[in-house]
Amino acid sequence: MEQYIKVLSIVSICTALLMGCSNEETETNKSTGKEAVAQESSKKEPSNKTQISEDEQKKIKEEMIDWLAENKKEDGKAVSNRYFSTSSISDGDWYAGTEKGEIQINNTGEPGPEAFDLHAVTGAVVYTPKDGESGFDKEAEALSNVEGYKEVADLSKPVTKYIFTEEGKVYAYQFEGKEDVTLASGFAPKDHTGKDPNLRPDEQFKETENKALSKYYKELVEEYK
Repeated sequence: MEQYIKVLSIVSICTALLMGCSNEETETNKSTGKEAVAQESSKKEPSNKTQISEDEQKKIKEEMIDWLAENKKEDGKAVSNRYFSTSSISDGDWYAGTEKGEIQINNTGEPGPEAFDLHAVTGAVVYTPKDGESGFDKEAEALSNVEGYKEVADLSKPVTKYIFTEEGKVYAYQFEGKEDVTLASGFAPKDHTGKDPNLRPDEQFKETENKALSKYYKELVEEYK
């Protein structure tokens, strides 16, 4: 009888040890599984946040304006960095449309960078000056949406807006035969839900065919990424 009790005790102890090991292994597997899911989820999350700081964007802006002013001067064109300004329609993020997705023009956080496929670093506008002064147009620095470009540009001739994206691309749209080209032309706002509040851009930007401009910008933006 005493021997039977000893055997029974040993069996009970072994069973308890085996159950403990099994539970520990299960918890480990669960933990490992959670970590794997977390890692996989992290890999799938899109990286749409801006990667270039505001200071770096300013430097890129200066260099692009200088490049455009120098190159367009030969064609008798004026260049301004006043390519965009919001209106009172919305206080959300404004964007431009392209065949490759929407470009976020300004970032108010509503809906924020993650809602857009592309992100603007800076932009410029090129036009035929009224006063005949080609190159960088200082007179355009005080422009607002009220008067638009009619104060500085000959609107009987094309007005071209350029957008330089964080992704290293240059997009452009040429306004022709329009007497009301403003800083907001070509763009529209989104509300905080990421939906268009009854508006979409009337124009669609396309990648510029200016190979020299594209090459210069791509090499420039790569230095800051």
